[in-house]
Amino acid sequence: MLKHYHVDVRIDCHDIPLLQCVDFSIEATTAEAIIHLSTLVKANGWQRIEQRDARARFFRFDQETHPDEAREAGADNEIPTERGSLNVTADAFWFAACLSHSTLKVRSQSLPISEIAAFFHRPWPMLPRPAGQE
Repeated sequence: MLKHYHVDVRIDCHDIPLLQCVDFSIEATTAEAIIHLSTLVKANGWQRIEQRDARARFFRFDQETHPDEAREAGADNEIPTERGSLNVTADAFWFAACLSHSTLKVRSQSLPISEIAAFFHRPWPMLPRPAGQE
């Protein structure tokens, strides 16, 4: 089972042509890993964990909202990226990458971990039970 995402792009700089969307899919094993990483972040007081992952595909034009522009762009609609990563905080995750041959970072919008936990029927939040309730 897969959960497909088609979400907005966040960009660190406004001096480049606008990117509109990013697509990626999450399977159950990745959902479990995201949930586990979030518990590590929470338990250790970390800001986030970043892990290599290049599954996200970034697009200039959203094929759903701007089909003519996406079709006109053709193969150039997908923007080549490198150094892709999955980023996980205590309660959210997102995918990020650098535009190829650049240091400019792009990322998906942050998404709630509770959403993938519910979709894959995984417990959330994964918090230790209070003493005496084992």
